[in-house]
Amino acid sequence: MLHDHIVPITDLSSPELEVYSSLSENQLFHYYEPEAGLFIAESPIVIGRALDAGYQPVSILAEERELKGAAAEILARCGEVPVYVAPMELLKQITGFSLTRGLLCAMRRKQLPSIEQICAKARRIAVLENVVNPTNVGAIFRSAAALNMDAVLLTSGCSDPLYRRSVRVSMGTVFQIPWTVLKHDSAWPHPAMELLRDLGFKTAAMALTDRSVRIDDPCVQAEEKLAIVLGTEGDGLAKETIADCDHTIRIPMSHGVDSLNVAAASAVAFWQLGNIIQKAGKLSMNIKRQFIRYVSQNMLGMLGMSLYILADTFFIAKAVGANGITALNLVLPLYNLIFAVGAMIGVGSAIRFTVERNKGMKEAEGYFFHALSWAAVISVLFVLAGAFFPGRSSTFLEAMHRLYRPESCIPAYF
Repeated sequence: MLHDHIVPITDLSSPELEVYSSLSENQLFHYYEPEAGLFIAESPIVIGRALDAGYQPVSILAEERELKGAAAEILARCGEVPVYVAPMELLKQITGFSLTRGLLCAMRRKQLPSIEQICAKARRIAVLENVVNPTNVGAIFRSAAALNMDAVLLTSGCSDPLYRRSVRVSMGTVFQIPWTVLKHDSAWPHPAMELLRDLGFKTAAMALTDRSVRIDDPCVQAEEKLAIVLGTEGDGLAKETIADCDHTIRIPMSHGVDSLNVAAASAVAFWQLGNIIQKAGKLSMNIKRQFIRYVSQNMLGMLGMSLYILADTFFIAKAVGANGITALNLVLPLYNLIFAVGAMIGVGSAIRFTVERNKGMKEAEGYFFHALSWAAVISVLFVLAGAFFPGRSSTFLEAMHRLYRPESCIPAYF
């Protein structure tokens, strides 16, 4: 015996089925105007993810055998909403029903959140500029959800993520990742870009220009908050958008290929730039252990240095007495200065070399030579100052006359 909310169907012309059989996507969107309209979700997996996200079912259209099949759990979660049931032979008359795995669900849309709500806790987001193909939109959402994006922003010219094809291609991930449409007081590109910057985001346009850097550029990957901007099929991003973005990035390619489909390009970009955040998250989980190890190693190093200085001071005092200790303390500031200059040249050059090398810049090889050259020049200056101006140098370091006299023990010792 059928429950009251399960309604057998013998004719697809029934008014209750118009949302499934005759209404266009645009008509569904405006179904409850001015309130948010309807969308159609297909298959048990997709409908389940929509229910998990809090979307409200209005009605269900199912093949008869699905009442006791894979969709039984979904039907139980939908409560007393009408479930229209028909044999597959009849349902095949609905365009595309064979792709739905025997189950359709009409669901109420939600009011879209603001850009501030979407980005409040996000670190990596995708911005889609006029991506009009619903298949591409669905594929981008699936990649965004799988590859560490926190949110998706769409311009008003994009295909609706809740169109049936988009939802189907995304496998319901449109319900798992926050998204909104940029319009009215957050229209793209302005004032949306200013809003993103106020929220701490840098923008990276995916485009081929003279100033494009590789997608694995360290400066781009190091951004704390990053919005990856993808353009429409064919034409790509608008020139104004590219000019207004903080970075312009490209995917390195081979065999003379200059670009990928926007959905494929998004997957590569999300993996490269979102993976950094995932690694950072894993690192932060071990931050206490890392901190303890770092501090303990530094403390041991400082202890070793202190013991070395103590032993050095003892032997100098034994060998040359008070004058030796005094000279040591006078020379230490100069030694520290020489060490600081050397560290500045070495560490600075190493960082520049690493950054330029990762960018693939040929100039990177020159940094090692430049570092050696500057170190040699500065070393010669220190040697000359010590060789020809020992008296003035000692006076500068507050030495008394008797510490640097030729007959003193200090020159002989040092």
